[in-house]
Amino acid sequence: MKFVNVTNHQLTQEQRHVVEAAGFEVIELPQELKKYWGAVDPEARTDQIKKELRPFINFIIDQRDRFGEVVVLVQGETTSTFLLVDMLLGMDDVIPVAATTKRQTAFKIDENGAVTKTSKFCHVRFRSYSLVGELRLAELGL
Repeated sequence: MKFVNVTNHQLTQEQRHVVEAAGFEVIELPQELKKYWGAVDPEARTDQIKKELRPFINFIIDQRDRFGEVVVLVQGETTSTFLLVDMLLGMDDVIPVAATTKRQTAFKIDENGAVTKTSKFCHVRFRSYSLVGELRLAELGL
């Protein structure tokens, strides 16, 4: 099975381990799609963003048609994420998910009283954007 990464970064080592241990192969977006996903125009209207998402849908459909059921990690700019997930939820054999994390935060105060905050995010699990998808993830070992 395939696990499509629709984020503007690579999976963490921990995420990749979980995905591969469940028997999935990670599929990254083509470079031009990853570049767009990481730089959605903040001035764009919703209808413009939705139109720009068509190549993402086509890529995901292609993966599904070639390999069968796919899990799709979708995280990024809020409106784009919502629109893409909304479109994916209506598709057969596509399970859109988000990655959940636990944040570990440390604060350091220097001699001048300036505070530096450092956060470390640790992968917890993948969570489906739908209840039906959540049940299927459990069956798949994710």
